[in-house]
Amino acid sequence: MDDGLAGTRPNAAEGGDIRVLLVDDDALVLRAMRSILETDEAITVAGQASDGLSACRWATANKADVALMDIRMPRRDGLEALETLRTTAPKLAVVMLTTFSDTGYVERALAGGAAGFLLKTAGPEELVLGVRAAASGGMALSPEVTRWVVHTYGPGASDRTGEAVRRAARLTERQRRLLRVLATGASNADIGRRLHLSEGTVKGYVSDLMLALHVRNRVEAAVLAHRAGLTG
Repeated sequence: MDDGLAGTRPNAAEGGDIRVLLVDDDALVLRAMRSILETDEAITVAGQASDGLSACRWATANKADVALMDIRMPRRDGLEALETLRTTAPKLAVVMLTTFSDTGYVERALAGGAAGFLLKTAGPEELVLGVRAAASGGMALSPEVTRWVVHTYGPGASDRTGEAVRRAARLTERQRRLLRVLATGASNADIGRRLHLSEGTVKGYVSDLMLALHVRNRVEAAVLAHRAGLTG
């Protein structure tokens, strides 16, 4: 019986520092993503799965830093798998692979704790940079998806704008500066360089910021920043 794990290498030899799980029901997409990612010496494709159920099983038995996961799949779709992985593999950064026809799913994925969104048509450099960003605690967002998020969730886009403004108003000036940089998708290391802080200090500040904003992840924080008008 097909277990949805065709081509998986659960015991793959260690190569790069960033271990990636690829999840898509299209074998050609899996092959293309694997070929692109393995050109980067820092990345190892540790496994692949063809549906959300198999991805959850793989992640329970194996270690990965980032999962690139399609939204529409058989047996268990990407959103259902994301919900499961938040509990069973909380340290795994799950980046959703999407198309513009999937925009209705974006808010559900945000609420589910997705580490970002990349278009399935993303170029090689964008795919590699997205994986690197997610692995280092940043956000993986295709420029086109970022523009869509800003347009959809930015100031005036919903009645939640007022709440975002109120939350942002309670921040200290240091936290507001941090939020502005974080909303660009910067990793902790990038934030540290821009704000002249150590990466360890940034990590602590980001945790405090999320508690202050009552958000669960960096993508939600970035959306709130856009809603509050802090990114213009």
